Amino acid sequence: VTLPLNAGLRILASEQEWTDVYYSPIEERLVVDRSHSSLIDSDGNSTESGKLRLWPIVGSSNKQTTREPLDLTIVVDGSIIEIYANDQTIITTRVYPWMQNSLGVSLLV
Repeated sequence: VTLPLNAGLRILASEQEWTDVYYSPIEERLVVDRSHSSLIDSDGNSTESGKLRLWPIVGSSNKQTTREPLDLTIVVDGSIIEIYANDQTIITTRVYPWMQNSLGVSLLV
């Protein structure tokens, strides 16, 4: 049995700090994990999420069912992050990385 994997991006990343933005197919949620967003411990390091369902799509020729693709647009403007997912869910949040080199981006699976 293959379980669906979380998929997304690690943004504003360095070795010490990062913010994960990902889709959880089991929970059907878009998640912004800010628990490692800053070396400074604050209330702003909590996780935020919003409901996001990827709808089944039935193929016309072979009747095979797939899920609609995940379409993420992530805009980072200073400390503000805006995430747009499939024209359904929008999350706006702030993070405060302490390290000046927390600028990396990588894929999460």
